[in-house]
Amino acid sequence: MPTKKGKERFLKWLFYALLLFFCYIVQTTPGLLAIGSIQPVLVVPVCLAVAILENELAGAIFGALAGLMWDLSASRISGFFGIILCVLCVAVSFCFLFWIRQNTVNFTLACAAALLVAVGLDYLFNFLIFYQGGSLYLLLHTLLPMAGYTLVYCPPLFWLARRIARRYAVEE
Repeated sequence: MPTKKGKERFLKWLFYALLLFFCYIVQTTPGLLAIGSIQPVLVVPVCLAVAILENELAGAIFGALAGLMWDLSASRISGFFGIILCVLCVAVSFCFLFWIRQNTVNFTLACAAALLVAVGLDYLFNFLIFYQGGSLYLLLHTLLPMAGYTLVYCPPLFWLARRIARRYAVEE
């Protein structure tokens, strides 16, 4: 017979997974939330929020899953963003565990740093090395605006993830 603690824990992870899946669907829907050809990457704030609100293992798992979802939607080599987001989620989780307070401003700044690292590595390995011309234009007019546009959705997504964490908090 399931205990109340087990039910609360299951519901919390179910709602985290549903939030990640919903953000992936919104992110990949053509034309939805698009400004010109720029669409936000909503799975990044969700996995970072889980990494901050839970522990580093949960952050690594959600980071890898969100990265694989981003790989699918961006038509990149499978695992590229998965590895990057897995490492970034663990690093951000440790930073918030030891040095940084959990609030919306710090979360948005952490998302900005994580997006800059992810976009920078994407630019370096996928465009600067293999793209024949105009890669700086691509960085300045597609990748960086996409990262900036994603930051607009960081506060509401952090608020939703924090509501889930507080609502289904399990006393250890």
